[in-house]
Amino acid sequence: MKKIVTEVAGEGLEKLLGERVTLFCANYIYTGMLSGVNDDCVLLTEAAIVYETGPFGEKNGKTRKNFRANGTCSGPQLRVSENSNEHHRHPFTLSTLVAVVVVVVVGVAVAVVVGNFINLIRSIIMTDRTDGQLGQIVSWRVPTSVSVDTLRAALGAARLDPELAGDLHPRYVLARALRDMKSGRVICRLKQIDENTVSFQLTLQQAGATQVDYKREAVVTLDLHSGVVTADDPGIEAKARELVREHAAKRLTNDLTRLVQHVYDKHRADLIPIRDQGGAYFVPDLHKALVDQSRLFLLAIGGRLNSFAVRLGCSDTAESVAESMAEYLQRLIEEFRVSCADITMDSRRDVVNRRNERAAELRRRLECYRGLLGAAATGIDTAIETAEKELLAKIVAPIAGDTNGHLFEGEAHGQQPTV
Repeated sequence: MKKIVTEVAGEGLEKLLGERVTLFCANYIYTGMLSGVNDDCVLLTEAAIVYETGPFGEKNGKTRKNFRANGTCSGPQLRVSENSNEHHRHPFTLSTLVAVVVVVVVGVAVAVVVGNFINLIRSIIMTDRTDGQLGQIVSWRVPTSVSVDTLRAALGAARLDPELAGDLHPRYVLARALRDMKSGRVICRLKQIDENTVSFQLTLQQAGATQVDYKREAVVTLDLHSGVVTADDPGIEAKARELVREHAAKRLTNDLTRLVQHVYDKHRADLIPIRDQGGAYFVPDLHKALVDQSRLFLLAIGGRLNSFAVRLGCSDTAESVAESMAEYLQRLIEEFRVSCADITMDSRRDVVNRRNERAAELRRRLECYRGLLGAAATGIDTAIETAEKELLAKIVAPIAGDTNGHLFEGEAHGQQPTV
């Protein structure tokens, strides 16, 4: 069926003359006052290029660059024609445009991937729940000592990675062994003479009626690469080696607590402290399965995990959870800002990428817990955005700070750009 199209005078772009418009073209997005229209060209005044649109409800894009006419901002104009490939005069150099296009393309790709993931998480979080459970408050008790073999078997039985119970560094193992030998002795670390060994002097201490006497007993040396312990006294050497073997094969209370925390870190599951001194944590219901796994693990090593459900319907509980979660996220944001303090344009790409990944992880956490955070989510969102802008300013400072639009060093003087 044929459809007859009738052109009506004064419609289309002509109807928008005098209005502010945004044109999505092949290479760029332009915005400005529509001042002229003909068959193959439009004229924009007060024109700008939009690098980032932001939410379409906002009036202006987040990142804009005004076009300049003869070096001034009075009456900047831009003509976009049907076949011009968007040629226009502005102070950007070719290298600047190439760099901007690359950044925009990569940014869009990353935004799509992250956006899809966030929507998936949000759909899981926002699914109607019949039990109204927000999460659980957990605490645990661990034994004083557990063998490494037992730990790894218990992790495997709970469907967790046995390698989470890794080997201790030989330096830490020797320190624990020497602590057991400290009775009646003074143990001092000697000046390190090379990078491969570390030595400690054991000195006998004997308190008399009028003075304390000291007598050098032995020097114990650890090879940091092989883990072999030697001493200039055979008896001390034998005792030190025995204690090193003993401590390498077991984990103590603090080790076990850190291991439980490491289990949650490994699975990107948040343990949100509800007390300043720790010991009790809120775990969002998204990670309910991991709570069950850690409960099985602790039971297998002679420990115990206590949990208390947090449900909808109690405003005081909801406020306490939101407050603890907001403090937790604010602490993560501050740690992120500190980690970005030394970032510059000269930083290695992998270092910058890791910081970007951490920023994306903060965003992921915010979106996952937005419903639990309530009104506090706005402050967290603002804090993350501020931290992201600080990182961006460090990476692209030469672009933002150069009013002439020069991207590379030397470009302002007509030299060959250098990266």
